Amino acid sequence: MLYGKEGIAVRMSVHSDILSQSSAFFAHRLSAAAAAVGGSAPNQPCVVEIHDCDDAEMYVETVGLMYCDEAKHRLLLKQESVPRVLRIIKAADVLGFRACVTSCLHYLEAVLWVGDEEERSVVSSIRCLQSKDRDKDGGCCNY
Repeated sequence: MLYGKEGIAVRMSVHSDILSQSSAFFAHRLSAAAAAVGGSAPNQPCVVEIHDCDDAEMYVETVGLMYCDEAKHRLLLKQESVPRVLRIIKAADVLGFRACVTSCLHYLEAVLWVGDEEERSVVSSIRCLQSKDRDKDGGCCNY
């Protein structure tokens, strides 16, 4: 269950194995939920809640990308805009979806940026990711 800061709530039915394999955040949360109920029971749904989500739309899209073998191909096929990819990379980073972060970075290398504002946004986002990798505190980036 995803609760956005904008007051929306989104319920998603997804496969816990896909989430756990793709995302450090979900691997930790699902493992903790299974331990709380004494192990993972087959066919027993598990609920993970995310509160105060900055960008619920991008979290939903990012979870959808966990089902893609190669997120980069999906981004290229959809011809996503640079600002939208920056929103996706932020959600992917928060969720610990490293494959998506890498795909987004590859995508940003491949597309043309429009204007100085977009270039500053891309550079700022990349610097934030780099500093976060160096400072494993997981501080919040202002993309």
